[in-house]
Amino acid sequence: MATIKPDVKFRWLHLSDLHIGGLDYPTLAPTIKNLFFNDLEKLIKRDGSIDLIVVTGDFVDRGGWVDNISHVEEFLSAVLEHVSAGGGSPRMVAVPGNHDIVQQQDIIMLNRKGLTEWHEGESEELRSEFWSRDDVGNRPHVKDAFAEFYSWWNEFSKPFRPSSYTEGLLPGDFSATIEKSGKKLGIVGLNSAFLQVSPDAASADLDVTQLMHATPGDHPGWIDQHSFCLLASHHPPECIHKMRLPHFDSEVAQPGWFIAHLCGDLHEGDERMVSQGGAKPRRVWRSPSLFGIQGESDRIHGYSVGEAIVIGETVSVRQMPRIAVKEPQWRFMPDSSYVTDESEATLWDPPLQVAVVESEPESAGIQNGESVGGGETEGQESRLVFLHAYPLSKHFSGRQEVLGRLRVIASEGADSTTGSQASVVVLHAIGGTGKTCLLRQLAEDLTGSQSYDAILWYSFYEARSGDESVFFQDLLEEIAPEILSESDVANAQGIQRAKRLARHLTKALHNQKILLLLDGIEVIQNDNEADSKYGHILSTHKDINELLKSVCSQTRSRAIVTSRIPLKSFGDFVGYIEMPLSHFSPEEGADLLGSIGVDGSAEELRDCSEMLAGHGLCLMAGGKFMVSKMISAARFVEFIGGGEEIQSVSEGEKLFRVIGQVRKDLTPEQEYFLQMSSIHFRSVSENNFEVLVKGFERGSGSLAVWDDIV
Repeated sequence: MATIKPDVKFRWLHLSDLHIGGLDYPTLAPTIKNLFFNDLEKLIKRDGSIDLIVVTGDFVDRGGWVDNISHVEEFLSAVLEHVSAGGGSPRMVAVPGNHDIVQQQDIIMLNRKGLTEWHEGESEELRSEFWSRDDVGNRPHVKDAFAEFYSWWNEFSKPFRPSSYTEGLLPGDFSATIEKSGKKLGIVGLNSAFLQVSPDAASADLDVTQLMHATPGDHPGWIDQHSFCLLASHHPPECIHKMRLPHFDSEVAQPGWFIAHLCGDLHEGDERMVSQGGAKPRRVWRSPSLFGIQGESDRIHGYSVGEAIVIGETVSVRQMPRIAVKEPQWRFMPDSSYVTDESEATLWDPPLQVAVVESEPESAGIQNGESVGGGETEGQESRLVFLHAYPLSKHFSGRQEVLGRLRVIASEGADSTTGSQASVVVLHAIGGTGKTCLLRQLAEDLTGSQSYDAILWYSFYEARSGDESVFFQDLLEEIAPEILSESDVANAQGIQRAKRLARHLTKALHNQKILLLLDGIEVIQNDNEADSKYGHILSTHKDINELLKSVCSQTRSRAIVTSRIPLKSFGDFVGYIEMPLSHFSPEEGADLLGSIGVDGSAEELRDCSEMLAGHGLCLMAGGKFMVSKMISAARFVEFIGGGEEIQSVSEGEKLFRVIGQVRKDLTPEQEYFLQMSSIHFRSVSENNFEVLVKGFERGSGSLAVWDDIV
């Protein structure tokens, strides 16, 4: 089976907090540099060339530019040399950190008052003056404090900058564009350390004025011109004062503008992804300090390599976090505080819609850019595989609006109703409403399409074991059977086997484009309404839970799931859609009864549908009963309801009467199946009508019985 390759791949090296010139630098630097360059060469040889080097501040320690410029240049030149040896012509960009400030006593005294009051609510006038006036107040002092950094960087970086590079308002503010194989990567760097010109101003800040000046005037327009964009600053968002954080979130890092925020400062690596209110996620990738800083007993040395792939109109990102360990000997390895896969990288983050921006194929900034182009294999139809058989309903009717919505989600990965990303959809309703028939019809409609490598149907009702490893094994047998013979899987047992199979299946769902149709997941949900975990997937199946989360978070595969109870595990995940399925409308129910062959006028069929409360299974079973007994819709209403009495009973009582009549003509096996598939066989009150049948095991031959009924 062909794997769909990305149109283009961008890779960048992220370094931060070099602290060159620190007290321990002379003794640490030779060892760490040697290890770093060897490790970097290994990653480049294995994964491909680097397009961009991003340094997020603190080049030197405590403003020590005078004594350390030559050491900084020597190290960065060596980085460029090693990266260039791996192919291509890497570009380099950077922002300053607070250690790159040269503290001068006259500057400290002049702006101590102004900058320490920056975050206070009544300081709006102070901030307005700072951003609007270049010649008065604190702006000149900020420029003076970063003068050593700016003059050095401006000269040193000229040969290595991207060809499209714009300076911003403060020293270190910039925007740049890198083009590769017809796609554009944009990066914005902003000085977050300017307040720390005053030693009393502990917090950082980033202002939309910086973004506007770095992206000449129209920052949303500039962002839209790129396939995706990165944001770089020395400080992470948690270092911004709480009074100013809302401004940063809404005006600078608006969801969807930047696919990742690269930063440092805290000397420890971290990766966070946050989505609020269903908005696109904000990712913050914080790199550890490469050389550490004196006085830290548990000094950390590390760096990271980021990667983005563009496939059509989507982009997905991940990173390879690296950390140096001392025991049993110094070496770089994957940072164990991250969840990484076999390629030593974090799992691919969710896809985002990006602008389709075409440019000349050859890049001015990257002469030998690596294209991993290609696309979906033309003419290849999606394989439809039923791991558990389920017949197509001969009388499928109605549900066209829901079915159309599901078709769009399956083909485009977006919900036509809300416009939001849709990677995992849960269709839930009371038993017998028609969820499974609807899902089966969707599978039929997608047959012959070229949207997926495979469409896999899996029924938790029919699963041959409660062991979740069987679920993973069944799916892998269809999409990556070679995995099952690998030693780490073949030799594993129990929980360990499930985890390894889950890891391999997660990778397979990324490498291929698979649509999972999962029927009846309530079998593995917590059905205790009094429990705080009601609706969550059971702890005994937590690896299935994690697998579905990864589907929310990766590029191409999707899942559509049915359940009798809402699935509560994924409400905060971007890409998760909950879709309640209502009963048939009177018109839809009338159409269904008519397709079965029930005799009656349009109005009589609607009345009969209303009497049956639009419940799918009762419409089907009642319709079959009417046809077999040659009873019209009008007569059936009288027969079940006792004339005018039908108007006064509850919906639950109506259904009870319908089933009570239908069951008289069923075999014991048919009766058992109908009982297990619908509401309880007892008179139920209106309030209890939505009671669900929670999980059961079907008897033998149930599929044949279902075929008889439908």
